[in-house]
Amino acid sequence: VVAADGDLDLPHGLALHARGKTAWLRRRAPGPGQPPRLERVDVPGHEFDLACWRTRAGPAAVALDASRLEGAVVRPLAPLDRFAPLGGSGRAVRVVDWLARQGLPAFVRRTQWVLATPRGVAWVIGRRPDLGHAVGEGTRVVACWRIEGPARQA
Repeated sequence: VVAADGDLDLPHGLALHARGKTAWLRRRAPGPGQPPRLERVDVPGHEFDLACWRTRAGPAAVALDASRLEGAVVRPLAPLDRFAPLGGSGRAVRVVDWLARQGLPAFVRRTQWVLATPRGVAWVIGRRPDLGHAVGEGTRVVACWRIEGPARQA
């Protein structure tokens, strides 16, 4: 039996974590595991329909300003990573704090991957893009990123 907020170790290296009405079944192995496989397609800004993209894309995809992505790499979330979540106040926050406010337990936060540039975190993969990397009126080329296959975030 698991309390409304608690953990239960299970056989075969599994653990159950419950929080409110949500439960996660996970492997007890630490670390972020394999990075998600991402596909990128660039679209000229004048051909891109942001409103249509938002209704069809979902959390497994993101549209970013390609001119702000030079040097972009996929890497595990670092404890001090910051971003300004698109749709938020515009103020930069620590990604781990933002994830905690979204109700994600520490074991999920430890396995989070980001798309990072020298400017900072561009996308908390599968969750939210950064305002400073987002598509805007001056965007000439839109980089459309999508998580491929089974590595989609929970």
